[in-house]
Amino acid sequence: MIDVAKFPYLTARKGSSNLYYKREVPPELRADGRPSQIWRSLRTGDPKRAQAAYGAQHAEVEALFDQWRKEESRPVAQRASTKAASGAPPPTLPLTPALLRRLADSHYLNVYENDFQWRGDLWKKVHEHEEAFWRGEIVKLPEDDWVELKGTPHSYFAYLMEDPELEQVFLYSVLRARKAKLQRLQRQYQLGDSGDHGPTADALLRAKEISFSDADRSRLIRKFMEVEVKALEDLNAGNEASFDGIVDRHATVEPPVPSTPAAKPGELMSRLVEKYLDGRAASADFLLALRSAWLSEADEGFSSDLGQQRKFSGMDGLDHASAIRYPMPSSVMMILGSSGFCSIFWRKCPM
Repeated sequence: MIDVAKFPYLTARKGSSNLYYKREVPPELRADGRPSQIWRSLRTGDPKRAQAAYGAQHAEVEALFDQWRKEESRPVAQRASTKAASGAPPPTLPLTPALLRRLADSHYLNVYENDFQWRGDLWKKVHEHEEAFWRGEIVKLPEDDWVELKGTPHSYFAYLMEDPELEQVFLYSVLRARKAKLQRLQRQYQLGDSGDHGPTADALLRAKEISFSDADRSRLIRKFMEVEVKALEDLNAGNEASFDGIVDRHATVEPPVPSTPAAKPGELMSRLVEKYLDGRAASADFLLALRSAWLSEADEGFSSDLGQQRKFSGMDGLDHASAIRYPMPSSVMMILGSSGFCSIFWRKCPM
């Protein structure tokens, strides 16, 4: 349970499993180039851990507000002269571990914000041109998501398209597109190809009005790639677990086994043997019915010889001598031998 009075700026964010520090910028501090809101990821979804990280973020935001207040308190002319002087190259600073961590956190948050904006723009286009979405013109439809599980091919996209719902297909398409982007980024990192991230790092440095040496800039770009990989993995984690879990559940469902027609009560043994030879019966129920027919026929002959009228219904109704006197037909013995069901047919085979 979050103590709202103690942590008033602690909140969740749609599309993320992490908790955030969210703060509205006071109206008197708002200006061109400044955000109206400040979002800082606490890098965890656990309330206790988020509350532990809350204090550091709160202190940083308060320090930022103090800096802005000092800037606002200066005379207008002095602020103008400072802005004019800002055309000079920004100071070159050493990339300390603390500064690297702060810049990496900023980039992590930017990845989340950019992804949120990207999804929103795509969803708007889908609403405006739904037919174009179904043609795969807005975002690629994941028709190539087939995977083999337990020797059987499965596709979540094919499952969705059995009864397609726009939102579900869109979300899955976005997940697959983001996953493809993540795989490209991981490959670039393995190859040491950081060309795409140089402009991103330079834009952030300009916004912070600082610069680094070439070696420190390379370190920062490498860190940005690592952070972006982590952010994309976090974005994918929740949905991917859900989608893959459905595929796994489909893979564990055993296909229905056609049931073998049960033998009718009192059906003749010869008729049952014909069913087996025709390939229409081979189950345990069938073999038990076959056993019952044989016992019935043997029982009739055995009872007639002794002048008795008793019927045998259990497995032990006929003793070993009776079984020899009324032997099992060769066709039945063949069925038992090929099916491996002798133990079901007779507890102790009398042959």
